[in-house]
Amino acid sequence: SGGKETLIKAVAQAMPVFAMSVFKIPKKICKGMTDVIAKFWWGDDDNHKRIHWAAWWKLCIPKNKGGLGFRDLHSFNLASLAKQVWRLLENPESLCAQVLRAKYYPDGKLLDAKMKSGCSFTWQSICAGINTFKRGAIWRIGDGSQVNIWSDPWVAESADGRVVTPRGANLLSKVADLIDPVTGVWDQELVMDTFWQVDAERILAIPLAPQGMMEDFVAWRFTKNNMFTVRSTYHAEWEHQFGRWFARTEGQQSQRYPVWAKLWESSLPGKIKIHAWKVLHGVLPCYGVFSGRHIRTPIQCLICSLGPEDIQHCLFK
Repeated sequence: SGGKETLIKAVAQAMPVFAMSVFKIPKKICKGMTDVIAKFWWGDDDNHKRIHWAAWWKLCIPKNKGGLGFRDLHSFNLASLAKQVWRLLENPESLCAQVLRAKYYPDGKLLDAKMKSGCSFTWQSICAGINTFKRGAIWRIGDGSQVNIWSDPWVAESADGRVVTPRGANLLSKVADLIDPVTGVWDQELVMDTFWQVDAERILAIPLAPQGMMEDFVAWRFTKNNMFTVRSTYHAEWEHQFGRWFARTEGQQSQRYPVWAKLWESSLPGKIKIHAWKVLHGVLPCYGVFSGRHIRTPIQCLICSLGPEDIQHCLFK
């Protein structure tokens, strides 16, 4: 099993990386590749179909949370495309950025760009990356002229980066309207009058650059240095896709038994670690497990006949 894990991660899931970093792969194709990998992992062949003891998304849970750390190909595809969005923002004068900007977002606002009728597949893929990128993007305030107060993420302490105060009939639109044009600092009285207490405190805590020294720019909120990484984006996208399922099924159990980090950090051979993982998840093939899955088998242990053949009996009795 340890060799299979290495083969899947180093070969099967690494082969489509280049294509996934440029084009959005249809979900059906991602599922087809995942099905082939799952069959290999669980031991299927042309003549025999084995039991798949756990859904594949559960195997994609990070190892320190109870999974095996395999990639969800669809989530990885979107994270890789989000990297292209970051590159377009970081290198606006590159030839690729200039061509795409001239055709698809002439106003220069990449994060607000939409798909157009008849647009290329490359642009369709980038638009898919934009949706993923927005989950972790946050504006850092320079002069405040590019950031919309009510719709853009710019408050780091907020859960989604946006203010929670409803706009109502307020006429203020840009963050620059909240900055005193003379002193270049927050207009504290205006901020306190406009926003709820929680928003006002968060806004006033945001540092401002010296007046005229810096423009607004987009940063990445899921890393300490605010620089984009595919790794952090993948985890954010996976959490968006499967976070609710994980919280309902595995979340509490993984938090209650912090054994996973100790298991994977141990110096045991890979196949022993995988075996221990199966034991801890209750998916070790034995009569008790089969019976729990409504498969007709004998219940008593055929060797000692002293009790039902469950995992505890097999290993410790």
